Amino acid sequence: MGNDDFNRIPSNISTVVDLLDTKGISWGEYQEDMPYAGYTGFNFTNQQNTSNNDYVRKHNPLVIFDSVSNSTTRLSQIKNFTSFASDLSAQTLPQWSFITPNMTNDGHDTTITFTANWARTFLTPLLSNSYFMNNTLVVLTASLHLQTTEATY
Repeated sequence: MGNDDFNRIPSNISTVVDLLDTKGISWGEYQEDMPYAGYTGFNFTNQQNTSNNDYVRKHNPLVIFDSVSNSTTRLSQIKNFTSFASDLSAQTLPQWSFITPNMTNDGHDTTITFTANWARTFLTPLLSNSYFMNNTLVVLTASLHLQTTEATY
């Protein structure tokens, strides 16, 4: 997505959730600093420190789809990041999870070094957690934004 608009995708467009639901595979999203489960707003501003946008809708892929955001059942599966720790502790994580750090921890408002340190701190304990690692594939993605208009390769 190449913009910061309040994007919505109509219900007639299929999603990964449709495939997961069809196969009976449990799923969920965990969004850092989203104010509450099922939040469909544009962003959520840090109330304590910087007034930066901590949570932004465009980094929450499933809420953009009307087939998800118009369903209370599906919307309830899009949770605040704090629910991840609770679900991990209770051993109730879904089979498929999409986890998004806030705008600071994902490197948008910081540096790749900051983000790498956050990812290491978050992932290292999970990689040694036998419940979490049972038949688990972890995919870590990054999007780098060039600060210049010209690059030499």
